[in-house]
Amino acid sequence: MHIAFVSLGAFGHINPTLALVTELVKKGVRVTYFTTEAFRTIIEPTGAKFVAVPSWMAENDKHNEDGEKKEDDGGVAAAVPFLFLNEAGAYIDTVLDTLKNDKPDAVVHDFAGIAGTIAADNLRVANVMLYTSYPSNDSYSVAAGFENCPPDHPLRKAAAQLAQTYAEKYGCRLLTVKEIFDGHGDFNLVMMQKKLVPNYETFDDSFVFTGVQIGKRTAFGSWKAPDNGKPLLYSSLGTAFNNWPEYYPILFDAVRDLDINVFAALGSIDPASLKDIPANVEVGQMVPQLDILSQASVFITHAGMGGTGEAIYYGVPMIAIPQMEEQAITARQIEKLGLGCAFPDKNAITSEGLKAAIFKLLIEPSYKETAHAFSEDMRSLGGAKASAEALLAYLKQQEGDVIEGNWFTMQCARPCHDTLYSSLEVAEKLSAAEQGGHVPTELVPRCPKCGGPMDIHMGAGQRMIPDTAAQARFQTFLKTYHGKKLVVLELGIGWRNQLIKAPMMRLVASEPNATYVTINLGEIYIADNIKEKSFGLDGRLDELLPALREACEA
Repeated sequence: MHIAFVSLGAFGHINPTLALVTELVKKGVRVTYFTTEAFRTIIEPTGAKFVAVPSWMAENDKHNEDGEKKEDDGGVAAAVPFLFLNEAGAYIDTVLDTLKNDKPDAVVHDFAGIAGTIAADNLRVANVMLYTSYPSNDSYSVAAGFENCPPDHPLRKAAAQLAQTYAEKYGCRLLTVKEIFDGHGDFNLVMMQKKLVPNYETFDDSFVFTGVQIGKRTAFGSWKAPDNGKPLLYSSLGTAFNNWPEYYPILFDAVRDLDINVFAALGSIDPASLKDIPANVEVGQMVPQLDILSQASVFITHAGMGGTGEAIYYGVPMIAIPQMEEQAITARQIEKLGLGCAFPDKNAITSEGLKAAIFKLLIEPSYKETAHAFSEDMRSLGGAKASAEALLAYLKQQEGDVIEGNWFTMQCARPCHDTLYSSLEVAEKLSAAEQGGHVPTELVPRCPKCGGPMDIHMGAGQRMIPDTAAQARFQTFLKTYHGKKLVVLELGIGWRNQLIKAPMMRLVASEPNATYVTINLGEIYIADNIKEKSFGLDGRLDELLPALREACEA
């Protein structure tokens, strides 16, 4: 089996995939991993084949050395879809050139890895979505935070044009803001606890909650806490939105007189720029977070889901200082569930308030007890091993789900919904407009809901809309006659229709008193393991069935 991963070149997107990739490789899966060159040494130890892709964002960075924006970009709601779509445009040709002759069984990515969606649609393979944060459904929308940008904003218009270009060039779905942030995969792995997800009970079986993915991360070495018996406070504001130098004097004043050890991860902050660092504080920029968290007593966090999940895994109470709305949701959950304290407005934090929160979490046992209970629940979800097993089980299940359908209807190729549409009228229009082997682009059918391509409802494999009622009736039949003497008579079923053929042959193989009879015109397929208890008749049913009846009555 071959699985491709596509990730934005950022630790917050790559770190959660490392343990899963390692687990898949251990299970014999070939993994091809696409991201930027800077992460080669992070990816290759997993055993995956690393393929570097160019980065539009790196080439068009609008930030100066201090991390300040040089010009107004219209805000996050306008900028982020534009940035992600451009990054996808930089990735996609390398991804497709690599995979076109080595087609994967699935493409795995998160919401920011838009090139993964484009590739899955173009290659017509399973689109697997990873959620390291909150998944969307009717009860919660990530896209809602990006829809307050007016459609005539220059960046929003540019993003819409990019989405249209990709749909036409690569045959993928139309990547609207709603699709980017609220779209789902064919299969969805949620690397969170259900307890932390608002309205988690509203998600269907295509969402599998496996918790945080903990594994070895060797890129930043290891770390050991001072051997002095004092509790450890770990502070990290993440790897993306950490340029807040005003925070560190507040932190230093809060912990200066506390009898604790402190490790402060600085991210983009230069350690040399910090003044009057207390003797009990150690600082670093890129650090072995799992090593530190596993020894910590309290964690000051921006409430990103990566760090939050890891803190829960190790049973560490948290002080949440969110930097954006998604993190604010998590911060509220941390406080509501008794996992720690929250400062919703970072600008209102004082040294005294932060010191009181640290002291509270260190002395009140309820926080540690709650964190321990959540840790046990998190670990029970199975993490990377459970994710790998669930993904492989899904892909294995899809291998047999080929059903013939018919040529007279078509469906969304994704599919984003289950409706079938007549293809006859469309075919007639295309035929009438055809000139020299070409038809007008505007006549090519698009899905009326997501804007993506359409497929004939015939042999569409794992993306084909199944007849669930027929499948249920057949499974009931198999259960009813299991263990009994029987003849399995198969009429007009070709080798492609494994949805019917494979369960029948497995049934015959497992039953000592079963006989398999298949009748089909021009194509007889019988698995090797049941050939000695099978009969294959090549011919027309209207001729063979009367002849069989006569033979039986003679």
